This record gives sequence, structure tokens and C-alpha cells, in this order.
Amino acid sequence: MKLSFFSVIYWRSIIVLTKSSLVRMNKHSILGSAWALLQPFVHMCIISYIFSVLLKQPAELMIKNLAASLPLWNFFNLSCSNGGMALMLRENIIKKSSLSTLMYVIADLFVGLILLCYGMVAMYSFVAIIYPSALSLNWLWAPLIAMPFIISVLSVAIILSYIVPYIRDIPQLMVMVISTLYWTVPIVYPYSMIPESKQWMFDINPLFLLINPVQILIVEGRVPDLHHIVKSIFVMFVCVAKNLVGE
Repeated sequence: MKLSFFSVIYWRSIIVLTKSSLVRMNKHSILGSAWALLQPFVHMCIISYIFSVLLKQPAELMIKNLAASLPLWNFFNLSCSNGGMALMLRENIIKKSSLSTLMYVIADLFVGLILLCYGMVAMYSFVAIIYPSALSLNWLWAPLIAMPFIISVLSVAIILSYIVPYIRDIPQLMVMVISTLYWTVPIVYPYSMIPESKQWMFDINPLFLLINPVQILIVEGRVPDLHHIVKSIFVMFVCVAKNLVGE
């Protein structure tokens, strides 16, 4: 029997699959999901040291920018990886199961969402502890401001999940693409470091348009201007539209 996407049983099954994915991910691991918090913190410390101590950039600016960006980037990286491999790693199970293949994909992507929530709370708490004056009630808008980014990433990951089984080179290609994209978005360096004459290259980067509103919220402590939000929503609609067309 095919379950309806909107049925309670459908989503209960996804919860079970999500728990299974978390168990599989943390199997034989000592720290388990704590790695999702430890890795960004180590990354933040190294990058902050390089830029603030060696390159004499403001430490507070660097740390706030990394706190805003790293959880989102890790979610993007993990979602593309998990989404892309979700069906290929379960080929034998899918052949024997009557469940929708989309359920397996959603379950793996939910793991990334859980780790994103952990990462955002941990990073923002860290900034608030070392820079109490930076704490702002506007940060409470972070989940809503990040929604276009989250929906866009999930849409791309779902597309990848159905392409990878037919083109097995895509995971290797994605590793190369993601490592390149990492330097095209102001994550390890703040947007303010970019010369005005070169900022147009970032303003046409869809990934930057999605991440930038959250950076503004955390780094500057204010709600992004309407045009920043509109741009991120536009990118989100394009990603969702491509997903619907692909189906």
C-alpha cells in the first residue's frame, strides 16, 4: 500500500528511518553526534587564529562571521553528501521494501537538520559567552531567516539523490565542487574584507545570497534588509521549481 505524503503513518515511518540513520552514523563512534559540534569549533579556532592573530583582522568580527556561517555550510555539505548517497547505499533494501524512496532521502536529510539545530545553538551560545555585548534578541529570528537556505539545500539534495544512482561520478564531482564553492562564499573571511569593486561577483552567487541574511543577523545583530530576504526567497523558489520540474 502506498502511503500518502500527508498521512501520519508516512511521517512516523520517516521518524523511525531518521533514528536509524542517526544510529548508523554514530555506530562504533566514541563521540557520536558531538563531532558535529567539535569540528566547527576546531575550524573556528584555527581560522580565527590565522585571520585575527597572523593577518591582524578583528577577532570578534571573524568569530561572529564563522559562527553564523559554519553551521549552514556544514548542513549544505552534509545534505549534499547524505542526499546524494541516500538511495544508492540502500539499493538492496529499496528492492525489498514497499516504502517510497523519498522517505529514505527525507530521513537522511532530517539528520542534517538535527545537526544544524545543534550547531546553530552551540555556535551562537559560544559567541554570546565570549562577547556578551554581541547578544541580540534579533538572533531569535535565525531559524526563520535561514529557512530559504534550508529549503533550497533540501531541494538540491533531493535532486541529487535521484541522479546519483544513474551517474555514479557525481559524488566525486560534488566533493570538488563543494570544496571550490567554500572559497566563493564569505565564510572564513567576512564580506567587509571584499573590495567594493569585486562585491558584484558575490552578489550573483546564489549560495551567498542564501547565507548572507543569516550572516547579517548574527554579525551585525540586526534583521536583514528586505532586499536581502527577497533575494534569498527568490533563490529558494528557483531551487524548489527545479525540484518540481525534475519530478
